[in-house]
Amino acid sequence: MAFSRDWLASWRHSGDPAADAAIEALCRDDAIGALNALYRRLGAAAVPREALPAEALRYFDCSDDLPGWADPAKIAHASRVFMRHGVLGLASLLCAALPECYALADGARVLGLTQALTLHTRRRLYETAQMVVEVLAPGGLAPGGRGVRVVQKVRLLHAAMRRLVSLDPALAPQGPPDRLTTLLAQQAWDAARWGLPINQEDLAFTLIAFDHVIRRSWARLGLSLSTDDLDAYHHAWRVTGSLLGIDEALLPDTRAESEALYHAIVAHQAAPSAPGVALTRALQGTLADTLRVPVLRTAVPQVLMHRLLDPGTRATLQIAPPPRLVGALGGCALSLADFYLDRRDEARQSVPALAHLGTYVGLRWVRRLTRLEGSARASLFELPPVLREAWGVEQGRR
Repeated sequence: MAFSRDWLASWRHSGDPAADAAIEALCRDDAIGALNALYRRLGAAAVPREALPAEALRYFDCSDDLPGWADPAKIAHASRVFMRHGVLGLASLLCAALPECYALADGARVLGLTQALTLHTRRRLYETAQMVVEVLAPGGLAPGGRGVRVVQKVRLLHAAMRRLVSLDPALAPQGPPDRLTTLLAQQAWDAARWGLPINQEDLAFTLIAFDHVIRRSWARLGLSLSTDDLDAYHHAWRVTGSLLGIDEALLPDTRAESEALYHAIVAHQAAPSAPGVALTRALQGTLADTLRVPVLRTAVPQVLMHRLLDPGTRATLQIAPPPRLVGALGGCALSLADFYLDRRDEARQSVPALAHLGTYVGLRWVRRLTRLEGSARASLFELPPVLREAWGVEQGRR
């Protein structure tokens, strides 16, 4: 299936009519005040219905139906795959899926606007991780499931950001300078050049990054999943894309078509950009802060990103290769670890050492996300109990 540049360009001027209409109704009188209140209410992992305005309630009540082609058996299968390999999937999210999104110059432009607010940059990572685990946890995409509700929340926040960035800065109401809503409203957005903020092409690529790029990462780390495993994982994300308001024309039915769309969007949008590089640096900082151990905190992310990203993406984002000595020593260590694990534990023979390294990174990050500090972080991420048990993570412990 071919995806022309002109066809892709047309989607850059399409938003999400249902969510956009809800935000428009909410912002009829005071956009900044209404959206500040909405952000506060939607910030928690669980949002009580009584805390939402009527416009948001109508949106939530009308946007929670799964598409008619959704297959509950495949969705349940995808959850089983995630329970086995989800920690490595979250490491791949950090080291591959998100960097792929940052390599698209116009798509990274909206995300780059938040770089002035370091706390918000971290918050976005927590919210992204929350959506991934809720969607893929058992029951997440069942009718009324937590994954469905989280996706609805993310969709509404996307519409809110579109509304704010599209305001005329000269006419935008003023607000506290440290608020995300104020920052976004003060931007001069050139829709003719860049398309709508968080448009359909950008949304489709983000979904592909969470689907195709993570499946590709598993393969590059040496995991061998069955065709049924991979098809189920793709199907679950395709269902999620429908709930996110992505047009079905941008939700390929097969893995092969999804990969073709990935390459078409990369050819259409990938380019060096200051926001893309800044976002990558912030992500690398998050990884370093997560690992903390000297040498490992920089070497491990370099090794994983070098393995999981294509040369063109690494060049676009200015990701340096691991130092030669680190690469050489790391290669020897991984080979010895492979040999040792294969001889020591027959059940782990199919899991290469580099995958163990990625799992280490993912598990460190999950434990960091779930530790309780009495801060806002605790309300931004909550690992579903079934995944805590499957991954051996205790809530509140590092």
